[in-house]
Amino acid sequence: MAKKLYFEKELTDEWRGGLEASIRVGRLRNHREGTTQRNDRDLALWVALDFQDMGVMEPQSLQEESWLLLVERYRNGETRSERRITEKSIKKRREGLIQVLEGLRMHEQLEHVRIWQPKRQETPIRYWSDEEVEAMGRVAMSRIEENDRPERGAAHLLMVTIAPRRSDAARFRWEWIDFDRRLITFSAGKNRKICTAMIQERHVTPLLRYWEIVSESPGGDVYLFPSSRAQSSGTAKTHRGHVSDKTIVSWLKEISRSSSLRDGRQVRDLNVHCYRHTLAM
Repeated sequence: MAKKLYFEKELTDEWRGGLEASIRVGRLRNHREGTTQRNDRDLALWVALDFQDMGVMEPQSLQEESWLLLVERYRNGETRSERRITEKSIKKRREGLIQVLEGLRMHEQLEHVRIWQPKRQETPIRYWSDEEVEAMGRVAMSRIEENDRPERGAAHLLMVTIAPRRSDAARFRWEWIDFDRRLITFSAGKNRKICTAMIQERHVTPLLRYWEIVSESPGGDVYLFPSSRAQSSGTAKTHRGHVSDKTIVSWLKEISRSSSLRDGRQVRDLNVHCYRHTLAM
């Protein structure tokens, strides 16, 4: 929502300098190109324009109460989106402001913002039960066996094995799967940590079957989910060899919504991130 409501051309020269300073700090910290550096820009832009909407037209005008007032506006939905912002999201915008202030070397204001802490809120951990995972697994393996949009089924099998972030799932390569050793190993894009998991024996045959199917598609000998297997929206801004994060989410949603327990109950329609929770539990 924020990306459609906040525009860089609206920034005053002073806040634009703060945005550029935030980006420089991110680069000094070796923030990853793409998502993380884009977040450096977006968070600085959003918080800068939110301050401008309050009448604070330059970072140097920030007072001790300025951030506290903006926090209350976030909690009350008094921003351009007119939606209340969660404590977690407020914390992210605080990180963006801190990076702006660090880049501008505004130490006094920086100290005030750093002291602030979000309200403590209990966050429920949502995950699928073993029965629900089994139900989705039946649908996934059936999709592959019948060659009925098999990439959806393969995406589910990947997620229940190692639960990569959606961005990592979208770019997943066959070279990261060792069928002889029944092992998956890859470097996470966000933090470059090495992730490893064993493949369940019952998933080996379906994944090999999927390899036979997808390898006949352009790019399918490199990526598990090549862009050639996705329906073109006509709005793609950049060409990539693999599908988008959004496509992965829609495929996984289709599997969960198509699955039901043996007693007829529908599998819960949880967020795709809950694959990570499920594997952890």
